Amino acid sequence: MPLNTLKANPHLLKDILPKVSRSFYLTLRVLPIELREPIALAYLLARVSDTVADSTVIPYQGRLDWLKSLGQAILTPGQALPAADFMAHDHLGERALLQSLPTLIQCLWSLEASDRQLVQQVLATIFQGQTEDLLRFPIQSDGEVRSLDLLEETQAYTYQVAGCVGAFWTRMCLRHLPGSASIDSGQLESLGVRFGQGLQWVNILRDFQKDLKLGRCYLPAAQWEVTGWKPNQPELSMPAAMKPIWQGWVLEALESLEDGWCYLQALPSGWYRIRLACAWPLLLGMMTLEKLISPPAADQPPPKVTRWQVYEILIRTFLSLPSPGVWDRLFLPRARQLRVALLGEGRPG
Repeated sequence: MPLNTLKANPHLLKDILPKVSRSFYLTLRVLPIELREPIALAYLLARVSDTVADSTVIPYQGRLDWLKSLGQAILTPGQALPAADFMAHDHLGERALLQSLPTLIQCLWSLEASDRQLVQQVLATIFQGQTEDLLRFPIQSDGEVRSLDLLEETQAYTYQVAGCVGAFWTRMCLRHLPGSASIDSGQLESLGVRFGQGLQWVNILRDFQKDLKLGRCYLPAAQWEVTGWKPNQPELSMPAAMKPIWQGWVLEALESLEDGWCYLQALPSGWYRIRLACAWPLLLGMMTLEKLISPPAADQPPPKVTRWQVYEILIRTFLSLPSPGVWDRLFLPRARQLRVALLGEGRPG
């Protein structure tokens, strides 16, 4: 077995991955074996770049330079990466992940060419989004909060860091797995993009107050500034006019997750493992979104789905795998109830 594959480096998946993402570790374990290596590599390399972009121990310009070099390394064999003080990271899992980067790069170049190209494409988009994020929000502790201006910018951001993953996931599954979706590949990929964007919308809303403390706001100023709300004064109560605007963002997340459920339903019925891997984040994302109907207070911690709720979802979806109607009853009533809470009506059509 070649030394530059994930199979030859099992510690990357068994030891490091669970420490940097418990949820994706569950997803990876359920994936068909032919998809595990390229998708795991794409995730781990994206997690490396995300860790560097959010680092508090690597200077700002160093993070920008490092992301640029990483982007070059995934496209050019033998590209050297700049030195960085990874040992200064307190999180042991992230430190181990960063130290494993040379091995991850070698594994990338060991992939079959078609798989490698798909991984390179999605990583290039993610790295671009992370770089633009750093340029927008260069300082984390000066007390000023910077914001995206337009809804289109927020939508573009959700595509760059998550929607593109939906397209990558779809292309990888269609490449490796037999069977045909109930819609054409272009429609399926579009729904996959919306799926990813919906999960990122949930992240933005969930981490809203946390991001404000870091000096960044992903919710568009063109919509909230008319209310008189000041993001650099998060301790002040939000004006009443902010609630319908916030709920509009929740509705955007909901509709994206609903499109994600349409994506799940369109997958070939025999793709049991892929259907599980898609159902879990959709169901957990919906459960999180239910807790975000109102704007969170400054001292309110991000809502979390409990460990027992996660276990319940895993068990119920496993046990009802041959009966997709059971899954609909886990998702669709929640979506309808949330829509009623937001609009007082069901989704047209």
